[in-house]
Amino acid sequence: MFICEYCNSERKSKNSLVQHRIRCKANPNGRPVKPSYGMLGKKGTNQFTKEGSTYVVSEETRQKLSKAFKGKKYSAEHRARHSVAMLEAVKRHPDSYSKNNVVGRVKNIEYNGCILKGSWELKVAQYLDTHNIRWTNDIQPFPYIWEGKERSYFPDFYLLDKDVYLEVKGYKRDRDVAKWQHFPHTLIVIDSNTIDNLNDLRL
Repeated sequence: MFICEYCNSERKSKNSLVQHRIRCKANPNGRPVKPSYGMLGKKGTNQFTKEGSTYVVSEETRQKLSKAFKGKKYSAEHRARHSVAMLEAVKRHPDSYSKNNVVGRVKNIEYNGCILKGSWELKVAQYLDTHNIRWTNDIQPFPYIWEGKERSYFPDFYLLDKDVYLEVKGYKRDRDVAKWQHFPHTLIVIDSNTIDNLNDLRL
């Protein structure tokens, strides 16, 4: 068991303790947690799920709705409006948007209560724990510009005691360079050469 020095509560793993410390109410430098819609015990409703609803959707209606929206194409104006609306939503509710919402091609791996993206991130997390380097992957997004639009960048790790961010990247694209060019903090990119020689990494 791991004990929080601020509130003396117990945690099952080192990383769980690190995550708790960040949000511990007794930590004078802790980060306040903004409750999400789900944390408040609320659930979204629509005309079909609302309590007391008399709507009944037949299988025929479901098929018609499915057919109506299948392959539907939106105008450039509609897509632009939707893009702006989504950016505003992220700014207003940053806690509801994280790297875990981003669709990727790697398998999610649970490790000590954290969701990691692929085996490379797992190797890095294990390396950091082996060397007693405190880290988190619960990171607020940083804005960057790509193709004339503001986007959100989530580095993979933040080293709490070193004020350093890590990015685990196998293949570098032009978009990645755009993310890193104006990143306002120290960032170390762990590429395919580095991942096999983590013991040579100087942090």
